[in-house]
Amino acid sequence: MTPSYAIKNGNRRYRYYICTRAQKNGRHCCSSGAVPAAEIERFVIEQVQGIEDPGRAGEDADTQASADARPEELASAIRNSVERVDYDGAKGTVTIALRPAGAAPADGPAPSLINERAAPPQAGRTITRAFHFRRRGHGSRKELRPEPKPKLPVPPPGKLPRISRLLALAHRLEALVGAGQVSDAAALARLGRVSRARISQIMSLLNLAPDIQEEILFLPSFTSGRDPLPLGQLLPLTVLLDWHQQRRRWRRLKALQQRSME
Repeated sequence: MTPSYAIKNGNRRYRYYICTRAQKNGRHCCSSGAVPAAEIERFVIEQVQGIEDPGRAGEDADTQASADARPEELASAIRNSVERVDYDGAKGTVTIALRPAGAAPADGPAPSLINERAAPPQAGRTITRAFHFRRRGHGSRKELRPEPKPKLPVPPPGKLPRISRLLALAHRLEALVGAGQVSDAAALARLGRVSRARISQIMSLLNLAPDIQEEILFLPSFTSGRDPLPLGQLLPLTVLLDWHQQRRRWRRLKALQQRSME
């Protein structure tokens, strides 16, 4: 990877490493994105210092303070100890190749971060650590976490019925109005670019009995075919003020739906 930087806010410089192929041919040519220079360099220093002095491994604050106090000594130590650093953005690993015992110190520049397609390192001890970058919020800087990237839960196959999503939307819209973020249903219609009648239909789902709403929200997903329960079939229930009548109509509606699917 190639070291680079960007200048923001007039004179503030942000250093990072970017894949050479991505820089020349576009980001689609490389699976590794841009890496913050300070984060990855501090991570490498911590790993090397942890090997040389195991008692200091994991002391992030002390390591960072030492790096700020003795930058020239640390840079020289890294050049003398590290042969190269391989960064694999797809797998989320950093491999640090140390110089073989008895190898002459390097007189050249500090080792640069390179991608996974580079030539293999010289024979010697290697350190491989898993890590991942994360952001605390939109637009915030990347933070390096010295642990494997957590696996995201796999959503179940299929899609939720549309009526379930509309009922969830109705609860969300009611919360916005209740919190004062939106004045009324007319403002919701303007924001959603739909008619007031459509907003009224969606909000009328809140008139259903709580147990009916719970069943609607937890309807099973479906993988093919039409939506099992259209909104138009539920609207007559929303005008009934008696929940007992709603429940009787709801049971009949479910029975009809079940027979139509058989």
